[in-house]
Formats: sequence, C-alpha cells, structure tokens
Amino acid sequence: MLMVALEIVMLTVAMLYLNNRFESIIEHDLYAIHRITQADMLSAFIEQIGWVVFEMGILNAMMLFIAHFIWSRQLSAVVQIFHDNLYNVRSLKFVALEHVNKPVHELLTLLDLWYSNERKCIAELKQEIGQIKIQELYQNSDLQKLRDQVNRCLNLLQRKDTH
Repeated sequence: MLMVALEIVMLTVAMLYLNNRFESIIEHDLYAIHRITQADMLSAFIEQIGWVVFEMGILNAMMLFIAHFIWSRQLSAVVQIFHDNLYNVRSLKFVALEHVNKPVHELLTLLDLWYSNERKCIAELKQEIGQIKIQELYQNSDLQKLRDQVNRCLNLLQRKDTH
C-alpha cells in the first residue's frame, strides 16, 4: 500500500514538473517571434519527458530494492521461526520457544496453536505412559489393566490425529 501511495506521489510530482517545464518552453517560444531560428518544441518536450521517465525509473528501482530488502528480512524471520519449530518437532522436542522480535504472521499464529496442542498431547501421553508398570503387571498377570492403559495411550494418539 505504501508503495502505491509513493508511486502516486511520484507521478503527481512528475506531472506537475512536466506541466511547469512545458509552460516555460511554450512561453519561451511564444514570445520569441522575432528570432529567425527557433528550437523545435516537439524535441524539447520529448527531451523533458525523457528526463522525467529516466528519473522515475531510477527512483522506482531504488524503491524496489528497499522493498525487496524489507520483504526479504520479514520473510527470513518467519521462515527461520518456522524452521526452528519444525527442527524441534523432528527431534521430538516440544519445548516452549520464545523468539525475540517475533514478526506477526498468520502462519506463525497457526503454528503456535498447533505446537501448543502437540505439547499438551505429548505431556498427557507421557503421563499416561509413566503410569504403566509393565513388569509389575506382567508378574501379576494383570494383562487386562495393561490393555486398558495401552488403549488410553492409543486414544490419546487418535485424538491427536483428529485435531
């Protein structure tokens, strides 16, 4: 939006400049009737238009480089945070991550929501698995209780898949 506003301002300034230059060229040639050799007005107009187009091209290129720099920094920040989170997921480390100057982006908001849900599910699963006493149950032949605990773990995993 800012780029469009700057472009409109630049075009307005260019049109005002051209209007002023064209008026001065016309006035110069209009009141110089007594001269024998008059400059061609069309070539003077084209010269002024050429300079304006050249200068606008340079300004547009500078604005594009600035926009590219700003946009690439923003994109790099989002991708870096996304990369860090995915690295932790791949390593099965669901720890809370805090990034300094974290940019606001819809993708990161959704990733944070998913990540916190996964952390909760993993914590519940660890708690449920921690309660299983396999040797104790195996020695006592209480296989039904072991099946129930494993089924609760499987239900947690299935609930995770439906999120």
